[in-house]
Amino acid sequence: MTRAMLLLTAITIFVFADRLPTSAWARPQTAGSGGAVALAEEKDNEKDHKDKEDDGKPITIEQLPAPVKKTLLEEARGGKITEIEQETEDGKMIYSADVTIDGKPYDIEIAPDGTLLSKKLDTDKD
Repeated sequence: MTRAMLLLTAITIFVFADRLPTSAWARPQTAGSGGAVALAEEKDNEKDHKDKEDDGKPITIEQLPAPVKKTLLEEARGGKITEIEQETEDGKMIYSADVTIDGKPYDIEIAPDGTLLSKKLDTDKD
């Protein structure tokens, strides 16, 4: 394959990568057929999928497992819980809540067993 054809193939894959089904990336590549480009695009595609996987599913406080609810209420300390989501991070389920405490926004993450994973001042919501 000429360099021009390889470049054209790489550009085509780059432009249309998000429109191809995942199974299209599973096809074996032969040497010199742009396999390295396809592999790089496959990793980018997986990252995009993982980012989408991290989008949480909104839930109510009543839907929380008891240990998660207990930890959240303790950490919120009477603050206003504005949003709760069930999310997947690095392949593990977590619960994330947006809480306003003393007028400041916090992001609280809790494991399904009620373990506090993080409590951070949310600087994105100034």
